Amino acid sequence: MKMSNPTSQPPNPETCNCWAQLVRIISQIEAPFAPPSGPQTQPHNQESSSRHQQHQHILTRNLPLDERLVLGEALVNQWELLNGCTRSTSHLRPALLRFVCDAVERMLTLYELFLSSSLSSSAAGEDPLSGGGARASVGALEFDEEDDIRAVAHAALSWSVVRLGAVLQDVEEESQGFGAAELREAGHERVKELTGRTLRLLGQVERIGGSG
Repeated sequence: MKMSNPTSQPPNPETCNCWAQLVRIISQIEAPFAPPSGPQTQPHNQESSSRHQQHQHILTRNLPLDERLVLGEALVNQWELLNGCTRSTSHLRPALLRFVCDAVERMLTLYELFLSSSLSSSAAGEDPLSGGGARASVGALEFDEEDDIRAVAHAALSWSVVRLGAVLQDVEEESQGFGAAELREAGHERVKELTGRTLRLLGQVERIGGSG
């Protein structure tokens, strides 16, 4: 799936920086999926295409969970700021909703890949949510016991997926007044499919969280 370019169809110019902040966050979410930089980044044949896919596979699977959670939180927080902006009516247009759906889809993929690699770790006798001895923190509180770290990671991942699902619900509601053409532009038909993915993800998180 190729993510839409959010800079190609910006909303009407406004004095706030909501759009610029959203573009920045979407770019950060897209970064793990980007091809490697260098003179030969475009896959011109099957072999180079395979190398490109392998590069993406390595990046997305090796990204630490806390970095994925930070990206998810940034996306949800920016969506909430967009909704609370005094110019939200001009912001929440079909093109922007499509970009938000693209970003949610990328986040779900990042979480799905983490869970997939976690299952492999569990099969190898490793604890996928223990953080490998790293510390976990909530505000000023720090945890270094594996059980505590596991609990914090499990709760944070579950909550992030729930919040992404809430974003999709908001997109659904914002699309209710659109005509057929606007619904297509907003990618409305994907909302139901992405919502189903959030529910499946929550089930996977619960299974992994209960396996420790």
